[in-house]
Amino acid sequence: VERPSGESEPMRRITPRLRIHAFGWIAAGLFLGSHMARIAVIAPHPDDAEIGMGGTIARLAEQGHEILIVDMTDGCPTPVGDRATRLKEAAEAIKLLSPAPGKGRAVRRILLDLKNREVEHTIQARHRLAAAYRAHQAEIVFVPHPLDAHPDHMGGNAEFTDLLAMR
Repeated sequence: VERPSGESEPMRRITPRLRIHAFGWIAAGLFLGSHMARIAVIAPHPDDAEIGMGGTIARLAEQGHEILIVDMTDGCPTPVGDRATRLKEAAEAIKLLSPAPGKGRAVRRILLDLKNREVEHTIQARHRLAAAYRAHQAEIVFVPHPLDAHPDHMGGNAEFTDLLAMR
């Protein structure tokens, strides 16, 4: 997959049926043809998927792909808002990302409820992520970039990479 500058997108083919993308440069390069894919977006916090690739999520859902956003934490504590507010905002975002009825497929979202600012390599985190991944049977997975400066973003990428290594 090429990004606009001509450089290759960081994509790894793990199995013949699974592709992993780091957030960034995705909309320009992802072409699925007429195949309707099951796509998972691993988001350490409830706003990460929207900030990192909200337009791509909306476009893929409009095309009819089955999108699941997996929020690893609720993003709290935060200086702006509390858990109830963050969860309400996440639910409202799903409505905005989903196409109008009859125009595609609604985006779904789940919360793993790991502790914010502490997404680390733990058995609990890996089990929760594995359960979500297996239940959705994703063919394409978007994860935060491995060199993202936020520890939870790096942890989310590492957790999913470790999960695949254990397959």
